Amino acid sequence: MTRQDRDPRPSPPEKPLPTDCCETGCEVCVFDRYADERAAYRAALKSWLRRHLEAGSAEASPPSAAGGLTSSSMQLVSSWLRLRTAEVRVLS
Repeated sequence: MTRQDRDPRPSPPEKPLPTDCCETGCEVCVFDRYADERAAYRAALKSWLRRHLEAGSAEASPPSAAGGLTSSSMQLVSSWLRLRTAEVRVLS
């Protein structure tokens, strides 16, 4: 059993369709719930990436990175993660 099997990458929540909202002003709209689920997903993904980067897992690397991570690779990955996190905040 691989580390990936024991600790699978979190999956993003499914975005509700525009028709999933009843548009009646519900106290907790499906889009509010989706925003909460996205925040929880981002936190879980960030934690998962840290765990797998510390273990040297290639699955946690950016798509362009491959193989083991050297010190300079770790710096690049850290920069990539900071930029990606900033991008997610902007898009949310």
